[in-house]
Amino acid sequence: MKEKYFKLIKWLKEVVALLMKQIEILEENPAPVNNTGVTMSEILFKKAERSLGIDVTPLDRVNDELACVTSVTAILNHVVKFPRMSYTPYFVRELKRDKRFKGVMDIKVGDIMVNATGTGNGTIRGHCGIVGENGKIMSNDSYSGIWKYYYTIDSWKARYRVGGGMPTLVFRLLD
Repeated sequence: MKEKYFKLIKWLKEVVALLMKQIEILEENPAPVNNTGVTMSEILFKKAERSLGIDVTPLDRVNDELACVTSVTAILNHVVKFPRMSYTPYFVRELKRDKRFKGVMDIKVGDIMVNATGTGNGTIRGHCGIVGENGKIMSNDSYSGIWKYYYTIDSWKARYRVGGGMPTLVFRLLD
């Protein structure tokens, strides 16, 4: 029994060390002061890209299956202060209220795409992500929680706009 206890303690220490490493990666660059000539959307894109391959919400306060908004706001908070939340309709409301964001029709690198739950035909939940290069979109993997390139713009629209009947909203972080 004692041996099992020590193995469990060792395993827990390894898990905590791994979580601390992920948190360290995310916190190594606090929100920058933008005096570089680079747009805020480009800064957001770079932060999202640097987060690829890790779980950006390692404490799992929200189940990975429902953590898209939590993941996007975690990354966003390394660029600008923004309320942490976990529900796409609330996220859309806050993006619309916040004067640092603008709804746009053209899609560019660093934009935030959102299809809000409850706005479509009810067959699927909404989702959000950050637009990357070459028409790809970064978001959390609902199964593992890992931040990765999961969709293209076309596959996103096919799933959420066509399949789910939801409007696709695109927001840009302004300078």
